[in-house]
Amino acid sequence: MADDMGWADVGYHSDHILTPNIDTLAADGVVLNNFYVQPVCNPSRGALLTGKWHLGFMNREYTPTYRGFDSHVVVAMISAITWMSSQTHPELIQHIISPTDAFISSVNR
Repeated sequence: MADDMGWADVGYHSDHILTPNIDTLAADGVVLNNFYVQPVCNPSRGALLTGKWHLGFMNREYTPTYRGFDSHVVVAMISAITWMSSQTHPELIQHIISPTDAFISSVNR
């Protein structure tokens, strides 16, 4: 998974950057050329990493229980969030004390 990767940042769409391994994956797999992602990065990252809850949590109407699921489990590893946030939003992680903290919460309808 790459952050802010543009359409022409891979070899099979452009010869500007050489990406032989990604080109092999594209040649042997499926290339999605017409799709949409969330305007914020977290739902897309979460869906790619877990395969779940791609709608995000920005508004209540986008939560899984609002969209027909009976329940869902949210797992957040603060160390991973800390690293990802420090790359793009360092001001968001100033309040985190321990980078190894983690929590699991269950949400029911």
